[in-house]
Amino acid sequence: MSKETYNGWTNRNTWLVNIWFGDYFGSLDFDDTRDPYELAEILQDFVQSELDEDSVPDVWLDFICLSSVNWIELAEHLIENWYD
Repeated sequence: MSKETYNGWTNRNTWLVNIWFGDYFGSLDFDDTRDPYELAEILQDFVQSELDEDSVPDVWLDFICLSSVNWIELAEHLIENWYD
């Protein structure tokens, strides 16, 4: 059985979060943490709060499933790119 990925990411939802929010992640204050689990929680909270805004039409929320986003993968990607 082969592992399916989407554009090099675990799945389409992880890729989408990186595409749409990746530029904003650099502006987050995460106290220079290198702990991917801690950073994953910060990223998840940030994206969830952005999508909870009244300005986001409900229809757009149908295009992404946040529960399937691999937050650890996003955090590890950011740590690798920010610190190395």
